[in-house]
Amino acid sequence: MRHRFATMVDIPLLLPTINEAYRGQGGWTAEGHLVSGPRIDLEDLTHLILDKPNECKVLVFFEDEGRSEGSEALLGCIKLEKMGEDVFLGLFCVSVAKQGKGVGKKMLEAAEKWASKLWGSRHALMTVFRVRPELVAYYLRRGYEHTGHVEPFDYELVQSLGKETPLVADLDLFVLKKILANET
Repeated sequence: MRHRFATMVDIPLLLPTINEAYRGQGGWTAEGHLVSGPRIDLEDLTHLILDKPNECKVLVFFEDEGRSEGSEALLGCIKLEKMGEDVFLGLFCVSVAKQGKGVGKKMLEAAEKWASKLWGSRHALMTVFRVRPELVAYYLRRGYEHTGHVEPFDYELVQSLGKETPLVADLDLFVLKKILANET
């Protein structure tokens, strides 16, 4: 597995992979039963990649065994966003076909190392839907802990943007945190 930071050339692969992982029906991480509509669109993904290159990066992962040059198979991505001495990890997805095979664990470890190396981040933070205990358990097994903080899902903002539609009530988000090894 290889990884690097996303560029504009990755968008045609990233958009369908992210949206299928989050809103599709096949993966164990899908949340299409909670929120409908695309997880991200072209405009928002372009902003993530271009707008704040010193504060926000999208790390992309590729499968390279048995592939010829230029025929990379995208495994997934993770967004790293600098927040003071910490990093917020989001938009974490693994291609549905590769879920349940240890790929996500390796991707998460790589993102944590990059955050320490790139920004000297002390902690990794993330939010996970409270109604997804299997996802919370996944992160707890990877060393994340509950912070005791719950962020409310911003129904008004989501509806005003018109891109996603919440399908259920009680979409609050647990805030999870992990102490990172200093890789600097």
